[in-house]
Amino acid sequence: MIVSSRPKTARTAQYALLVFYMLFLAFPLLWLLSVSFKSGRELVELHPSLIPSDPTLQNYREALSGEIGIGDVSLLHSAWNSFKVAALT
Repeated sequence: MIVSSRPKTARTAQYALLVFYMLFLAFPLLWLLSVSFKSGRELVELHPSLIPSDPTLQNYREALSGEIGIGDVSLLHSAWNSFKVAALT
């Protein structure tokens, strides 16, 4: 059995700081996910919230179908082009 020379309070403080740091790093990803489920009206609100009041999948439908963007090119088409370029290089 390996016994640490550090007291349990120091180890607990280290884990608490680690959890805080992980949440700090994860917040932009959580915000990105939250924004992806918001409607256009919710995106321009003066006081934004992390959790959407009326979640919608419309943004994903538009991105995958090509309804938005330059020249109505879908996200899947762009991803396929990126894959081809990466594979060829």
